[in-house]
Amino acid sequence: YWLPALRLALVLLNPLAIVLACQLVSLQSLSGSLRWMLSSPGPVWMYWLTLLLAQLTLAGRTRLSGLAGLLAGLPSFALTLISYYKSAINGEPLLLSDLGLASHLEDIAQFAQGNLTVTFGIQLAAAGIILPFLALTALDIASLRGHDPLRLSLRQGLLLSGTGGLLLALFLSAGLRPYCVEQHKAYPLQASRDTRLGISLSLLSDWYCSAPAPSVSDSRARLQS
Repeated sequence: YWLPALRLALVLLNPLAIVLACQLVSLQSLSGSLRWMLSSPGPVWMYWLTLLLAQLTLAGRTRLSGLAGLLAGLPSFALTLISYYKSAINGEPLLLSDLGLASHLEDIAQFAQGNLTVTFGIQLAAAGIILPFLALTALDIASLRGHDPLRLSLRQGLLLSGTGGLLLALFLSAGLRPYCVEQHKAYPLQASRDTRLGISLSLLSDWYCSAPAPSVSDSRARLQS
């Protein structure tokens, strides 16, 4: 009965490995990343619960906990990696407005190709993403071959996916959004917000608090009044 227990433990620990990997990219220091996690329980909790619920939702659809964990963590890791390289190239972190340039990503990558150095911190972060994926995938295969009470049938998988998706939507609206708005007010400067929340939560808080730009007609109306 060690297989289900080990699999469950890795599912619960995988979001923490993703958070650590993201901070390794940002801080380029294992000790600094661990200190950040220990001194920032609020952001770590928000990351962990969001990633865990996303992972469970995807695991219900795929019935593969390794693949689900990888897919849940890739967006945060990719945003952090892009922010690191952008900061290394021009001294500025990834901004919310930069996400609108996603369609030109290939041109940007070609322009920045000479400045993309894979540091030891990035290698360590990649290992922190890949190793849990490989371990969970091996346990998934062992589960398919043997008796595992945690192995999901198609019906159970769909039920887990629907429940996880519902809980994720509720948490995003009732838990994560108010927290991000509060942190955005407490840390209005993005540099300090990135340090406090990490790249993904910082961008998300900026998105939650961003207001649409006034239109030309609105501006004219204000001038006329």
